[in-house]
Amino acid sequence: MKTPFNVARILRTGFFLATIPPQKFDLSSWADHADEIDAKDQKVLGIANMQFQDGQYSTHTKIAPTSDMLAHSCGTTACALGYAGSIPDNIAEGLQLFADVVRIKSPWQEEWCEIGETWVEYTTRNASGRKVTYKYFGAGAKFFGISLKESEQLFSLAYYDKDENWTPQPIDVVNKMVELLRKYGYNTEANQLAKAPRYRVVRWANQYGSGEKTGLYVPR
Repeated sequence: MKTPFNVARILRTGFFLATIPPQKFDLSSWADHADEIDAKDQKVLGIANMQFQDGQYSTHTKIAPTSDMLAHSCGTTACALGYAGSIPDNIAEGLQLFADVVRIKSPWQEEWCEIGETWVEYTTRNASGRKVTYKYFGAGAKFFGISLKESEQLFSLAYYDKDENWTPQPIDVVNKMVELLRKYGYNTEANQLAKAPRYRVVRWANQYGSGEKTGLYVPR
């Protein structure tokens, strides 16, 4: 039995994604951390028990980062479905981004940290009341009430045109959500999402210098 299309979850996630800076977004991985996870990042991400064992590896630390954690940790990125699993209201309804963090030390390197495996889960109950868990694009399908193909079309890099000079941005996913809302007949909601406040970089220059500022703007 197909899960009903969930307009509220699409809108909630779409409005959030529109505000994500492109540098904090990477559709090629559920979540990632490009730089060393220093003490500040460990605190922000809520990573504990990072002590070494046997002089080489720490215990794996499973974390469930929220959108606030991702936004305030240097070097973190996430994909669209990864961010969806970090939004508090989505988390409360069963969709969750997870990361397995491990600290590694080798004889020829300094101490450094990395986020290892990352994934997204949706935990709910079926018609008989039994708890079931879906992972990856299947989690997106069940959570939003769309088909697996539609989930992949929204959240998989393979369904976005790309070349060496361009990578998908959050607003590209939002635009596909607008199309999906129209497909299911929710034109009013599609128009609302199409006019969602979105992240923008404004570059300026005058006789005194140049620079840039960021902020949200509403399309006309």
